[in-house]
Amino acid sequence: MFVVFEGGDGVGKSTQINQVSRVLTQRGIAHITTREPGGTPPAEAVRRALLYEKDQPWPLWAEVFLLAAARAHHVVHVIRPALDRGDWVLCDRFTESTRAYQYQAYAENPALFDAIVHQATGGLTPDVTFVFLLEEGERLSHRPSHQDDCFESRNAHFQHQVTAHFANLARNPPADYMVLQADQPVAQITQTIVGALLTKHMGRISTPRA
Repeated sequence: MFVVFEGGDGVGKSTQINQVSRVLTQRGIAHITTREPGGTPPAEAVRRALLYEKDQPWPLWAEVFLLAAARAHHVVHVIRPALDRGDWVLCDRFTESTRAYQYQAYAENPALFDAIVHQATGGLTPDVTFVFLLEEGERLSHRPSHQDDCFESRNAHFQHQVTAHFANLARNPPADYMVLQADQPVAQITQTIVGALLTKHMGRISTPRA
């Protein structure tokens, strides 16, 4: 099962991935945890190039192309092999974050943007995506210091745009998305996530194959 955790920085995604991973380990469910951009050595190199280049910032579409290259490598060398083994994959960010953080590219040319994203994933989509929502002021106060992170150090308009993307998504989420209010107690959120995953897993194995 491919599980993705989405939301702005500071909403508690990493904490929940760690908590859910601990519970799955206790239950004997084989799984891996990974992140985007990143997940493989070359993709981690792309992450560093994207997030920490301030002297000569990447043009908007270059960000999209670099993210796509990193994602393609990640999917081919980590995510798909894990799924083929029968392992669950818990991933910190996937395509929804690209739409949130590179929104201006999408606004300029939605068809090209969607084509690049689809090509990078090879058509792979998450079985379930958890979207974490937190009021913008609280999110910004909770996030760790990212003074060197080009995305997280951008201006208030950019930060508002990221928060707004996930808020808009939550108003009419796709069928395999689950929206979580991130201001709840950590243990309560973990319980909700694990319960949803186990229910979905049992539903999949109990559904007769065609």
